[in-house]
Amino acid sequence: VKHASLGYLKSDGEPESGDIRFLKRDWATTLWEYRKPTNHPPVSAASRISQTIWRNSTDAEGHEFNELAVRAPTLAAGLLSIFAIGVLVRRWGFAIGGIAAAFFLAIHPWHMRYGTEARAYSFAVLWTILGCLWLTYALSDERGRWRFWLLFGLNQLLLTWSLPNGFYYATGFVLAAAVVAFYQWPKRDDRIAALWRLIAVNVMAAMAFFPLFVPNLLQALRWGEINDHAMLTMARFKDTLCQLAFGMNIAQPGGVEGEGIPSYAREVATTPWILIPTLALLLIGLLVGVIRLAMARPGAVAILGSIVIAATVYLTVTVTAGHFFYPRYIIYLIVPFSILFGIGLAGFSRALTPKPTASALVGIAVLSLYAVATRAPRDLLFNRPYAPFRDVAEHLE
Repeated sequence: VKHASLGYLKSDGEPESGDIRFLKRDWATTLWEYRKPTNHPPVSAASRISQTIWRNSTDAEGHEFNELAVRAPTLAAGLLSIFAIGVLVRRWGFAIGGIAAAFFLAIHPWHMRYGTEARAYSFAVLWTILGCLWLTYALSDERGRWRFWLLFGLNQLLLTWSLPNGFYYATGFVLAAAVVAFYQWPKRDDRIAALWRLIAVNVMAAMAFFPLFVPNLLQALRWGEINDHAMLTMARFKDTLCQLAFGMNIAQPGGVEGEGIPSYAREVATTPWILIPTLALLLIGLLVGVIRLAMARPGAVAILGSIVIAATVYLTVTVTAGHFFYPRYIIYLIVPFSILFGIGLAGFSRALTPKPTASALVGIAVLSLYAVATRAPRDLLFNRPYAPFRDVAEHLE
């Protein structure tokens, strides 16, 4: 992000000569430097703006760099995601489930990690939640106003611009909207109007998307030449599911670099009375959540189902085409996972005891159990930096 949005230091002579200049990046580099999948343009652009605000307010030099300023956009997106998922689930009719879903998302190791890293995964989670929300409002608006459709169209643009595989989820939203409109609206004219609005806002999003991303797409076509070491195998797929549930792999990575990295196998061996009940409660919560949501809001099930189907199609294409893969590429699934578990937790807590206070205590106990079960990957974020450049620099000094 620093390289793409701010600039870099360059020496014209020998390193010990001290002849070093700071070369500032232009906006074209910020938006269209995409030779490797390490520059997420929306984050680079947002970080450049926040860094400029910090520099102007502190009179810092052009080469100075503030970590908090650079991470502020993704941190804000992570916090907004927690609020937005609560609003969404409440809009679907599950107020307590919305609180549970928001709390679950807040303590999930994936969200804590990618909600602070200067990469677009935090944005992807936010746009996925807001896509569900704007689509819900648009399909529920009997007056057929354009504002929610336009917000949905803008969200489609941001969803596809943030990460390349966002296209799968944007397409899933379009198909889900068409299905819900067809079955939810009895009048033929209303269905046709909704479909035309759906087409119109997506065409507008595409018109803005192509000049923003086509230069990047042409560079992305060569990614396979530099990323051929992380393929989607069955073992990696199982690790991905485990990371989605607990934020860690099933087994500890090998080699010296794997020392101290938590894994499900390691945690379940030391604290089986925590991990095994937590896994059972996660499965029960998801099942109850699906049943409750399907009975109350079948349209919402279609929207969340489109996210799951989009992830499935993406994984299938990845395997078939031999593309590289990392578990974080399906971080979108954390949205339906959090929502369904939150709704399910509220449901079976109320089933265990009808008293609101006792039911709330049951929900708090289950969420606390999950927090304890996933403490190891969260502790890792504080104790072992993903890219310890600062630690290395301080050590060399």
